[in-house]
Amino acid sequence: MPGFEDVFALDPVDIAVSKVAATARSRWALRLGRGGSDRGPKDINTIAGLIKAGRIEHSTLANRLAAMDYESALMVECGRVMEEILGREDV
Repeated sequence: MPGFEDVFALDPVDIAVSKVAATARSRWALRLGRGGSDRGPKDINTIAGLIKAGRIEHSTLANRLAAMDYESALMVECGRVMEEILGREDV
């Protein structure tokens, strides 16, 4: 970005990947009875906003997530989160 040559930031897709994974982990922990809270609505709204604003493509996010080296159960939960994002009417 002009004028900010020394500033580094995450790519919006990387932010979305971390939010999908965080949501999946929190829901996975809840399913296993380990407590915590479902951070899903907040993170899903953020990701939906990024998609709606044209900052990321859903397919790019899905591909980046598929390339992650997460355990199988977490990948399944990430898939559920992605389905929820796709199911939003405003995306």
